[in-house]
Amino acid sequence: MNKRKRSRIRTRLLVLLLVSGILAGLLFVFLMIHIWDAWEFVAPHAPFHWEREELVRQIQRETYQYELPESEEDTKAREALEPLFALCDEYTAIGFYGPDGYYRASHAAKVWNWEYRYNSIEGLAMDYIEYHTIDNKTEFYPTVFRNGSAQFYVTDYHPVRFVVPYVVGSAILCIGLFLASVLWYINSRMKGILAIHQEMSLMASGDLTHPVPAMGTDEIGYLAQELDQLRLSLSEYMQQEAETRQANQDLITAISHDLRTPLTILNGYLEVLKLHAKKDSKHIPEDRSSEQHIRKLEEDETIEVDYLERCLRKAKDIKELTDRMFEYALVYEIEESPTFHELPLLFVNECLLDNLEFIRLAGFCTTVPDFPKEGTLYGDESMLKRIFNNLFSNVLKYGDKKRAVLLGLEICDRKLRIKLSNAIKQELSKVSSNQVGLKSVKKMVQLHEGSCTCQSENGEFQVEVILPLAL
Repeated sequence: MNKRKRSRIRTRLLVLLLVSGILAGLLFVFLMIHIWDAWEFVAPHAPFHWEREELVRQIQRETYQYELPESEEDTKAREALEPLFALCDEYTAIGFYGPDGYYRASHAAKVWNWEYRYNSIEGLAMDYIEYHTIDNKTEFYPTVFRNGSAQFYVTDYHPVRFVVPYVVGSAILCIGLFLASVLWYINSRMKGILAIHQEMSLMASGDLTHPVPAMGTDEIGYLAQELDQLRLSLSEYMQQEAETRQANQDLITAISHDLRTPLTILNGYLEVLKLHAKKDSKHIPEDRSSEQHIRKLEEDETIEVDYLERCLRKAKDIKELTDRMFEYALVYEIEESPTFHELPLLFVNECLLDNLEFIRLAGFCTTVPDFPKEGTLYGDESMLKRIFNNLFSNVLKYGDKKRAVLLGLEICDRKLRIKLSNAIKQELSKVSSNQVGLKSVKKMVQLHEGSCTCQSENGEFQVEVILPLAL
């Protein structure tokens, strides 16, 4: 992930802070501009309602008891009006003018007091109030003193009580909207992180089938995509591992099954040698120097050499099978890798003759077909031996010795067709089998780019193997 992508959440958060701050500031300015509209709306209602007319009537009733100062410098008369000024609260100011229109005395609202103004919140709020707007609301009322008529004004500063909660409430609202937008974005990203944590918990528990949902295009979204790719990779790896383990088991099972045939054949050859040795020991002629005895020894030696060579070939086959099994166990190959090279058809003939000889010794009746003498095919020598050994091992295991085993070979369309048929023992005709040997044969034939078909009908079993010949 590049640097631009890594900083995407930080950039979005910075932009969100800037935009939210600007919008919150504009909202605060808007609320401050319309502060007096808000005051006009709440002024008639408690706790901001104030009775101006009641104060005016009280002053008009009380002025009969006082004398109006003759001038602005009449301090004594000004002090005498203090009980009248006491009718005003800290948010109200009054002033008196004589019949000539000149100023005589006044009482300033407490919020106009400089000490109060700069040592209280309400006093500081006076700096915000538009004084000319308040002054425009000043009204003059007539009244009568003991020494003559006069007029007075009443100035209302009660909006100061509304300014503080309004400003504080507006500030809280704007700050709240600013924080709400920021916290909303942070909360949405935290939900993504919690969702990723939940998906990781599912993966840790072994559930790799649940896809990780898309979570945007920022770093958390890229993390979710990478986690989903990791899930797919782990799932594919575990599936491949399971397939490899199963293939390993199948190959070992197949090779273990294949080992039984050469071991059985080898055991049969050794039994023949053992029986032949016992038979010779019982018929030892008295004249060992006779021509008949010498000829007998030569024939016995030829038979023993022939069977010993067969035993050695089968021992070699066993060694090749075990070597392949151990090699596979070391490298964990999913499929067998045959080594192809040109093989003459005489090699196929020898393999088939050896197996025919073996089942003949086991008591089966066999016929030797006409083998094709010319031609070559590409194949793996060890694998071809396993193919034929498995086929004849199947005959040995399930075949009926009362019926002949038929083997046929022909070359057609540059392909070698091998047909093997035998009768199935009646007592085994209904016995189920896992057919490990036949499965192994089909797999090895497919590796040679050939085909293998098996049929079992009316107590007869027939298998046909087709192998392509080399051009």
